[in-house]
Amino acid sequence: MELLKVELLKIRKSYLLFLAIIIPIPVVLAIMKRIQTMGSMVGISINEEIFMFSAIAYLSFLLPLQNIYTACVITKVENDNCGWKQLMLLPIKKSSIYFSKYKVMLIALSISILSYITCIVLSEFYLNKSISFNFQILSYGMQIFITTLPILILLFIIGRNFSSIIPLISIGIIMLITNIFIAQSRFWIYAPWTYSIMIFGGNISDFERNIILCISILISILMFF
Repeated sequence: MELLKVELLKIRKSYLLFLAIIIPIPVVLAIMKRIQTMGSMVGISINEEIFMFSAIAYLSFLLPLQNIYTACVITKVENDNCGWKQLMLLPIKKSSIYFSKYKVMLIALSISILSYITCIVLSEFYLNKSISFNFQILSYGMQIFITTLPILILLFIIGRNFSSIIPLISIGIIMLITNIFIAQSRFWIYAPWTYSIMIFGGNISDFERNIILCISILISILMFF
């Protein structure tokens, strides 16, 4: 817990957690404005409609950008002034040091997803003056969290092994640019950075959904070790 507090203090000036809260807001507001102008669709609830039209923009653009920024902030803190070497000299297990940094990344990811779901619920209340909480959206949020884990860890590993943030940003941007194109091809199964999009927008079976969730968890565990 003490290590986590130290890590949170290190990123205080980066406004990482604050950005995680506000990043989902613009896309949800844009969809809410569209519904106000054009009206809601027949046969589905407002929160499902907002989720349906905002998820691709959030998953393919906003969340990847946040992941890149998160990894840059976490690793740059230590890359500056030889911070990694100083950490490794401390009488603390390496796994504890890395895990404390992963915790910060997971907190930022969790806050972003919860903010996104909260924005959807509040938008429905604003438009319809009622709240009908949809457990399917909460389930999608959990699946988005799981499928994003390996990407966060990969970006952290890249940032950890290069003193410059350029390789990290380059790999992150390549994944951001290619995710939609690869998700539309039959090769998406070989590109874990497309899994969160496929979970929501892909025409996949429940079996394929379970497979990519298991693959994401397995890759995350292997990369951590």
